[in-house]
Amino acid sequence: MSNKKFFRATTPLIALMMISLAGCSNTPAEPKNTEKPADSAQSAPASPTPTQTPKNNTSKVPTKPKPKKEKTVKALTQASPLTPTQDATVGNIYRALQGATRTQRQVVAEVASSAPVQNLVAKRSRAVPKVSVPKTQAARPTNTVASTPSVSPTTTVTPEANIKPGSAVRPTGDTNPSTVTKPGTDTKPGDTHKPDTHPGTDTKPGTDTKPGTDTKPDTHPGTDTKPGTDTKPGTDTKPGDTHKPDTHPGTEVKPGTEETPSIGSQPDVGTKPDPKARIEAEARLKAAQQVKSEAESALKASQVISAGADQVLTKARADLEAAQAKLGAAQEELGGAKARLAAAHSSIPTDAVARAEKAAKDATERLNAARAKAEAAQAVATTAAANTATAQDAYTSALKALKDAEAASAEAKRFDWEKMSEAQRLDYVNHRVAEMTNEYRSQGGLEKLPMVKRYNALMTEFANWVAEDPKDAQGNDRRLNHIPTVDENIPGATREDKERFLITRTLGDDQIYAAAENMSYRSGYGVDSQETADALAKSIFTGLTNSKGHNRNFLNPSINAAGSGLGYNKATGVFIYIWRGLGFAQPNQPVDVYTVASTKHLAGSDAIAGVSYKDNRYVLAGDYKNNKTSADYQKIKAPLSEGLTGTLATAPTTDGGIDTADAQEKVAAAQAQLDSAKQKEVKAVEAATVANSAVESATTAANSAKADLESKTQQANEAQAALITQAQTAVDAAQSRVTTAQSSVEDAKKALGAAETNKQAADAVVKANTAKLAEAEANVATAEKEVAATTN
Repeated sequence: MSNKKFFRATTPLIALMMISLAGCSNTPAEPKNTEKPADSAQSAPASPTPTQTPKNNTSKVPTKPKPKKEKTVKALTQASPLTPTQDATVGNIYRALQGATRTQRQVVAEVASSAPVQNLVAKRSRAVPKVSVPKTQAARPTNTVASTPSVSPTTTVTPEANIKPGSAVRPTGDTNPSTVTKPGTDTKPGDTHKPDTHPGTDTKPGTDTKPGTDTKPDTHPGTDTKPGTDTKPGTDTKPGDTHKPDTHPGTEVKPGTEETPSIGSQPDVGTKPDPKARIEAEARLKAAQQVKSEAESALKASQVISAGADQVLTKARADLEAAQAKLGAAQEELGGAKARLAAAHSSIPTDAVARAEKAAKDATERLNAARAKAEAAQAVATTAAANTATAQDAYTSALKALKDAEAASAEAKRFDWEKMSEAQRLDYVNHRVAEMTNEYRSQGGLEKLPMVKRYNALMTEFANWVAEDPKDAQGNDRRLNHIPTVDENIPGATREDKERFLITRTLGDDQIYAAAENMSYRSGYGVDSQETADALAKSIFTGLTNSKGHNRNFLNPSINAAGSGLGYNKATGVFIYIWRGLGFAQPNQPVDVYTVASTKHLAGSDAIAGVSYKDNRYVLAGDYKNNKTSADYQKIKAPLSEGLTGTLATAPTTDGGIDTADAQEKVAAAQAQLDSAKQKEVKAVEAATVANSAVESATTAANSAKADLESKTQQANEAQAALITQAQTAVDAAQSRVTTAQSSVEDAKKALGAAETNKQAADAVVKANTAKLAEAEANVATAEKEVAATTN
């Protein structure tokens, strides 16, 4: 139920309480003598309210008071049951409270549970519906504010709304329960009650109140009634009418007039008491006493209500203080929760993250330092490589200059055939055959064969031994045979000769896995001139390549070196040429090898001119068409230099050559610089390699530190997120409690305002009832004087 509907429903209950506690009864009041004393000194008139304007009304005095049965006004605790209208009103209020909120019903319950209200409820003719009243200070999750009296802050109870002493009130069906019947009205059963004339309204004198009509209010205290005025039934006495004087001392009574003594007037000496006046005075005294009793009851009841309102007000203030205290505590808790939330948002990384960050930073610094060193080392290596390249270029240039000088010198020189010895001429022929053999192999797709000096010497010795006795007189071969084993039958050869010239014989620690041997016998040639020597060389080569077996040996794909020699028997004119192909198992052997140099510039003619692999008849026949290097072939890796066979290297040449000493010195200097540059480059490359290795290690360490930092950071972020969530939850909970506490404070303020309003209204009622009691007491005193006056 909303507060508006609640105050609308509970206002009739408050009004009904005020009415009942003011002394209301469903029994009509005793008729009263409405005549008031003319002497204002004999009674204390009630103080007019702000809305009352005292007027000098003429009092109304009945000529013939009708005797009525005296009725007793009972105390509140002995009052008769409520009228049906009052009973229905109370029931409707209780049923309306069934839809009220817990706090609203508790407010009304605190007021309704007081003794005066319960006494009113006890008067009902039937049971009152039971209202569920919540327990005070029931445990709730948030602050609760104690209920206040359920009076709308805009609803006030003024003293004018209370019942005047001596009034009998019974609400009718068309009267709002909050309407208060004003005092001075006799309400009979079945009459339709109308509001009295507001104090200060003129009432025409002389009007008789007939049965079944509404009784107008008495003249309020303080209204002067002229003495001696006889008000007849049906006659209205208006202001300005002439009234008959009473027997008050100093007043002249005209003959023929009927005197009606005023209340409180002193009878004349010698006048007998009037029984009628005594009866009327006693009736007024009794009525005044009844009004006084009711005023006392009303005052006590209003004081009880005021005390209850004061208790409710005190409790409302305490509840407001408690609600404000809880609000302060909730706000303080909210502030702490927000501070923790802010701290969670700006939380400092954990020690693990800090350590990981430092480790990652250190690793990165080491990586950067390693990269810097590597870059520096690489720069040094690059510089060294550039220096080496420069030295290499210088050496190459110097070497080229030397070769150019030698070539120029060679061009200027020729073999001086006349000055050459026979051995030098034989070496010339042997060398020219080697030039043609290598050219032949090269055209056949095979490697050129370097010559081994030791085996050249062995083959020369072997050739000279054969030339001594190559054939017998009949032309049969004697020493002109291959010696595969020592058991071979070689005429004229001893075992020692055979062992010395075996094909399988090796020199020193050589390891030879293959060997091939060619022999050529020539006669009719000479070496007296260079021309005959060239013819002899060409004859030997052509004869061997035209022999199928000898041609196959020249094109053996497994051999990787060769040795050859030319023997000569000057007495017989026989030339013996022996060539042996060698297959060294270890490519670093032998060490005394050289490549076959060209003799073109020394001889003036090219030895390989006319050599054609494709023109060989065996090649044309297909015997060597698909010749390929054998898998056993291993190229000799020993340092090779161009050279001439045997003593040919020292063969004399013609004069007129160019001096190459200066070029040779330059080559030597360039070679020294190149060697130094190469050494520096090697060291720089090694340093760069070490630096690059350090970079790789530092990179691995930095990556590991970075991964560890990411892991620690993720863990810290997750922990911070959990802390933020927890703090946010606490903030939300604290905010909810603050909101609830604020709502409770607002409710407590409203309840306090309503309690203050009710307290003010209750105090106003007490004040009004106090004034009314004083008025009633004054009226009783006046009535007592009137009664005393009638007995004298």
